[in-house]
Amino acid sequence: MKIRSVLRTAACAAVLSWGAGAALAGPVVWNSGSGGNGNSYEVVIDNTVSWDAARSAAQAAGGELATITSQAEQSFVESLLSSSGAPVGSYWFGLREESAEGNYQYVTGETSPFHNWLVGEPNNEGGVETVGAVLWTPGNGDSNGLARRGHWNDEPVSGYPGPGLVNPGENDVFRGGYLIERAAADTGGGGGDDNGGGAPNAVPLPAAVFTFPAAAAFAGVFYRRMSRRG
Repeated sequence: MKIRSVLRTAACAAVLSWGAGAALAGPVVWNSGSGGNGNSYEVVIDNTVSWDAARSAAQAAGGELATITSQAEQSFVESLLSSSGAPVGSYWFGLREESAEGNYQYVTGETSPFHNWLVGEPNNEGGVETVGAVLWTPGNGDSNGLARRGHWNDEPVSGYPGPGLVNPGENDVFRGGYLIERAAADTGGGGGDDNGGGAPNAVPLPAAVFTFPAAAAFAGVFYRRMSRRG
C-alpha cells in the first residue's frame, strides 16, 4: 500500500477515535445575579457509567457530582438537561444512602430539606437501590415520561440495566449520564460573576459539534505534512 493511502486511513481513524466516548455539553454557570450560586454545571451523556465511576470522573474533571438543594437549583438543572439535548434516561447526581435505609445524604456534606423524589420513591426496589438519579425525558417524549421528568429516583450503584437486576418498565430509569458541579472558585468565574475571568456561560452544545471539526483539522494537517515527506 502506498504511504499516502496509509496516511489517509490513519487520518480517518484519528477523526473517528477522537469523537468517540462520552458526550459532554459545555459547562454553564448558574449566575449569582439571577439567584444562582455562581457554580458551573455540566451534563455528561454516557449510558454505560455507574454512579461510582461517574463520581470519579466528576472529581477528575475538577468538580463533584452535582447536588440539588433547592427548587431553584432543580429548575436550573432541568433547563440544563433540556438545552443539552439530553436523551431519555437517568442522570446521576451527588446523593447516596448513608448508614441507614432511606437516609440519603449529599456527597458534599450539605444539608437541605428540599427533595424532588418521584411519588413512592425512594423505595429500595429489590433491596439494591442506594444512590440518586434525576429521571429525564425530552420534550417530545411520552406523557408518562414527561410527568416523571426531573423527579428523583433511587437506583443501584451499577445503574439499570445490569446483571442480576430486574429492569423497571420505564425507559427513564436506564443510565443516561451524570451531572457535574464545579465550585465558583474552580471555574475562573471570579466567585460567580458570569463574565469574570472567562467563566463558561454559553448554552451547552453536544460534544460532537466541537470534537469532530478539531479532530478533522488535526488529521488534515498531519496528513498534508506526512504526504510532503513521502
